[in-house]
Amino acid sequence: TPEDFGSQCPPPVHGPLLDHLARELIDSGWDTRAMIRRLVHSRAYRMSSVPGPGAAELDPGNELFSRAVSRRYSAEEIRDGALRAAGLLDLTVGGKSVFPYQPPGLWKEKRGNIYPVGRGQSLVRRSLYTYWRRTSPPPTMGMFDAPSREACVVARPSTSTPLQALALWNDPQFVASAVALGKRAAALPDFEPGPAITHLFLSLASRPPTEIEAAAMGDLFADQFAAFVGAPADAKALAHYDLERAAHGEPLPELETNPKDDARIAALAVVASALLGLDDVVTRR
Repeated sequence: TPEDFGSQCPPPVHGPLLDHLARELIDSGWDTRAMIRRLVHSRAYRMSSVPGPGAAELDPGNELFSRAVSRRYSAEEIRDGALRAAGLLDLTVGGKSVFPYQPPGLWKEKRGNIYPVGRGQSLVRRSLYTYWRRTSPPPTMGMFDAPSREACVVARPSTSTPLQALALWNDPQFVASAVALGKRAAALPDFEPGPAITHLFLSLASRPPTEIEAAAMGDLFADQFAAFVGAPADAKALAHYDLERAAHGEPLPELETNPKDDARIAALAVVASALLGLDDVVTRR
């Protein structure tokens, strides 16, 4: 494992392969990007984590790479993936650190100063550019096992807690992603709930829904649509949710909207929010 490269650890199973890749990396002039590209394009990397026939008996520890390793995505991948699926992620390369959303008051409790939450595109930059204070790291990142950076961590733990689902449903960054996904699904030509739900599955899980999933999400959409039709103010507040206003505690401005359109977008946003907590969305298989 990455934490055990000492003389007491077992020898590598694929020694000749490691030697070959090391020689190739040196001959390429230490082109690490080319090496990473080669690895992720390899057949071994692209395998499913579902064991093939007899694999569980022949290779129980997966030492021969007979299948992929199932793992939950990192905190940064989960946040960036949700924003990217919704079309919100700013892919600009380089620049200063930014201050995306954090719950208010965290810095003030520990250091007495105020977290300068950003505006505009700085709220949706890639997590790589997030300003990080070791004594007060972003709580959502920590919830998904991002290290505090007070010490070097070679391999992150992977926990599973109810708070993670609550963050995926309620953190303003994920709410904004769900609403943007709902707007995209609602704007499909000749709108029907079935194709809209399939669109959300493809956007988040990279696959169409199963029959059971499609039926469950269809029922959820129908229930939420009926509820939002009966509560137009709630539908309007969710359908026009804005991350910048939420991050700064600013109210929704006066808008002239169509209540039925608002109800449809809000209901689809709830479906997208439910899918954000789906195991297939946050787990690499």
